[in-house]
Amino acid sequence: MVFRFSLGLIGAVALAGCGAAPSGGGVGVSGKSNLPGAGGAVGAPQGSLGGVELCDADAYRPLIGRPYTDVTVSGSPKLRVYSSTAVVTQEYLPDRTNVVYDDRTGKILRAFCG
Repeated sequence: MVFRFSLGLIGAVALAGCGAAPSGGGVGVSGKSNLPGAGGAVGAPQGSLGGVELCDADAYRPLIGRPYTDVTVSGSPKLRVYSSTAVVTQEYLPDRTNVVYDDRTGKILRAFCG
């Protein structure tokens, strides 16, 4: 009897970990984080430290909605321009600027640090 109870308890705990993640968390289209501690204050740009960005994403945000060919590539390893369907590494570098464009339209979707 104790064995069945223990097995049932283990199964219930295992299934509880399979629940859906809470909605509304993470980073939105604007590149702003709404998670506390994910780059400064709540609502601060991702890749910021207390609201001060550590990359040049601010310089690229006026280009959102324009063709990605308008981005001047300086050859800097701290600038990454890629399509929304591209496979990219996920390491977080707060001083790197990411510019993401739609692969169908070629228009810039977002610019953010990381």
